[in-house]
Amino acid sequence: MKNFLRNSMHSYCRTVYPFVALLLLLIITGWAYAGDVKVSAQLNSDSFPVDEAVLLTVTVQGASSAIPPSPTGTGLQFTYRGQSSQMQWINGKTSATISFSYMVQANKPGDYTIEPVKVVVEGHKYFSNPLSCTVLPASASRGASASASPRGSQGASSGPSTRLRSGDADKIGFMRISPEHETLYPGQLTHFTVKAHFRRGLRVTLNSNPSLLGNNFILHSLDEKPVQQEELINGERYITLTWHGTLSAVKEGQFPLEFELDASLLMRVNRQRSRDPFDSLFGNDPFFDDFFGRYSRREVKLASPKKSITVQPLPTTDRPADFKGAIGSYSLAVAASPLQGKVGDPITLKMIISGSGNFDLVQPPELTETKHWKTYPPTHTYDEETPGQGQKRFEQAIVPTSPDITEIGAIQFSYFDPELKKYVSLHSDPLPIQLEQQTSGSSSPKSVPAADLQPTSSPNRVSDNNLAPLHTKLGKLVKKITPLYQKNWFIALIAAAFLIMLSAFYFSLRRKLREKNPQLILRKNLEQALLHHFKTMQEAIDSSDQKTFISHCRQAIQEYLALQWGVNAQSITRADLQQRLGDDALLQKIFAQLDQAGFSGSTLDRQSMTKLMRDTQKGVRSS
Repeated sequence: MKNFLRNSMHSYCRTVYPFVALLLLLIITGWAYAGDVKVSAQLNSDSFPVDEAVLLTVTVQGASSAIPPSPTGTGLQFTYRGQSSQMQWINGKTSATISFSYMVQANKPGDYTIEPVKVVVEGHKYFSNPLSCTVLPASASRGASASASPRGSQGASSGPSTRLRSGDADKIGFMRISPEHETLYPGQLTHFTVKAHFRRGLRVTLNSNPSLLGNNFILHSLDEKPVQQEELINGERYITLTWHGTLSAVKEGQFPLEFELDASLLMRVNRQRSRDPFDSLFGNDPFFDDFFGRYSRREVKLASPKKSITVQPLPTTDRPADFKGAIGSYSLAVAASPLQGKVGDPITLKMIISGSGNFDLVQPPELTETKHWKTYPPTHTYDEETPGQGQKRFEQAIVPTSPDITEIGAIQFSYFDPELKKYVSLHSDPLPIQLEQQTSGSSSPKSVPAADLQPTSSPNRVSDNNLAPLHTKLGKLVKKITPLYQKNWFIALIAAAFLIMLSAFYFSLRRKLREKNPQLILRKNLEQALLHHFKTMQEAIDSSDQKTFISHCRQAIQEYLALQWGVNAQSITRADLQQRLGDDALLQKIFAQLDQAGFSGSTLDRQSMTKLMRDTQKGVRSS
């Protein structure tokens, strides 16, 4: 029996031991594999200008899969660029490596620290080494690029913005101005078109509308928003921005017409050639240049070629005496009211000048007959239909001083027509009026006979003894004398004063309670800040200003969450949103889209910005 049991135990052990050994081997291998996981972080440059971004690479060795980490650092912004993996077999041993890439950018110069990056591998947490970096002012970047190449130094020596003229910037863009007339008269209004052409694919942000250079012309109107379209010029595709406007010449002579436009370009910074022999494998690959490259913002001024404009003098022959400088093509309409009255009663004279031209030079028409009339300075309003076309309305008060006036004389207005190249005088028809005649019978006092001028006694006359006269009339009777404090109007006045005092006490108490509760003040300030951000975001959408929209949208989310979490708004990053709200949270998705648009250079159209703003408003209300 004992032998049977001994043999059974040996047989059982021989059967179970292999499974136990295999299980222990798997456990030990898993421990060894987990223990070999290492996380490291590296920047491709430990110092960079504030207007550039550097590459952060988080490398996980000993793992074939991991959740993308979320780097954090006060004052730094991180944009996820993707991941890559690598597997190696050396002497029968397998090693796996995962690399996560991020673009890092700061808001202002200074010294920053990237905190240890947390990576989760199969439920275990691993941390990388912390990194320190120095962010330099933007001028340091321009100075460095200027010293690196002659062309860069030439552009940087002119100031913070490089001035680009047509022909000198074929790789970037050019500007053209097309006036309707190249020969003008002083004050003549002419239409013009300004077109700015940028090469397709460039990342351009407009900083201003085109501005007129010099003081020889006056800019009257210019489109607030340009018309954007794509054009094919000399076999190359350009994004064209078109503005329409009006201007006029100031004086006689020949002058250059020139416009200027401020813009920002997001330019790629060329990587320095590495001596690493493996760099030649992909050093010239544009994909790796786009993935690992850095960008620099460059301020430029696009200038149009100078267009020569000839301003000829106005003719002196046949110039009307009432000509005051109006130039264009106009019509005159006159009305008056009332047309019946008395001498000395004012009459309103209405004059309307309609047409096209420089309405700034249109002065009020004049009466041809001013005798027996007293006139006052007129007032005017201008209703513009299109630039350079509309109506100018004048209203003038005139007063007749003689009963012999039967009509308002003709109104005259003179202007110079540049198309006909001659002076034109407009005359209105006289307006008949009716004035009442004065009667003289009641104006002089009647004479009284001497016999009738006898002294009469008056009951109210003071007697010789200085006593008050006796009242012969009873006067008004009342049932009783009511004191002032019992009168209804006095009671209502006291009640109103009491309500005002009570309201003042209520608002004062409310203000003191708010001062004792800073949370209410913070919430009120947050509401005002959010209203400001959403208003600015809407203005940025209307003006297609992507940079301003992204900045205020990000600030709105940060300030809202800062009050909820009790932290500084500037310290909130995308990693904080992922950690506290989760990847599926609406605000986290919006923040990720803003980072992608802000650092990848992609363009947001108006529809996308409008959707982002609505989602932000929704997320702020629901979070």
